[in-house]
Amino acid sequence: HKVIMLNRESGNINALKDNLVYIFSIIATIEKEYIDRAHRKEIDKNSKEYSDMLRLRALLISDFKVGLRYVLSKERNFNFMKYYEESTENNHIYEIDPKLFTRLGMLFKLIIV
Repeated sequence: HKVIMLNRESGNINALKDNLVYIFSIIATIEKEYIDRAHRKEIDKNSKEYSDMLRLRALLISDFKVGLRYVLSKERNFNFMKYYEESTENNHIYEIDPKLFTRLGMLFKLIIV
């Protein structure tokens, strides 16, 4: 959260874009490792770890929205999904199931509306 705010206050758009990519990657990982597994009943939805991850995901989505709105206010033609796909985060840090990526794309559309 603090890094997003510092980059926003300093007007460091490129660093903020990279922060957004990292945040999006963490959200995707939480979706895959906790929410999807809970739906398949591989983990307990009532566990503290699961509820902690849901809270973290909510905070990250909030930070993502704030950061993305700021970037879009400065660069109206910014395409986050293209930027994400071209980033190193997309390629080697987190594995993202194609179905999950589709759902995250739908989530992304809901976030920017």
